[in-house]
Amino acid sequence: MQEKRKICRFEWIMYIAAIVTLAVGIFLIISAITYISSYYSSYGMSMSSGWKDAVQYVLSNSGSWFVYALIFFTAGRIIARLEAVKAFGTKDTPAAGKSKAGKGKPDKAASSKDSSSEEAEAEEKADKAVETPEQKQD
Repeated sequence: MQEKRKICRFEWIMYIAAIVTLAVGIFLIISAITYISSYYSSYGMSMSSGWKDAVQYVLSNSGSWFVYALIFFTAGRIIARLEAVKAFGTKDTPAAGKSKAGKGKPDKAASSKDSSSEEAEAEEKADKAVETPEQKQD
C-alpha cells in the first residue's frame, strides 16, 4: 500500500499559477475571437477572407499565456520529483553515501577501503598489461 505524499507549498503555488495562467489564456482566446468577429462584421467582411490574420492575432494574444502555464506546471512537477528524491531514505533505508549512524556524513572507513582496494587492483592490471623490454626478450 502506498502512502500519500505530502505536497509542499511551493508545488501548490506552481500548480495554482499554471491554472490561473491557463484560465487567462482561455479568456484571451475568447476575447480575441469576439474582437475579430466584431471587427470583420463592422466592415462587412467575413472571417474566412482574413482567417490567417485572425489566427495570427489570436495566437499572438494568448499563446504566451499557455507557454507560461506549461512552465509553471513543469516547475511544479520538477519540485515534486525533487521532494521525492529528498524524501528517499528518510524512513527505513539510509540514503546512499550516509553512515549507519545516519548523521549525513559519508562513512570514511568504508569508502577508503573500497577506493584503496580498487586502486590496488587497477595497478596490478596495469602492471600485467605493460610488458617491459626484458620480458619481451624472454
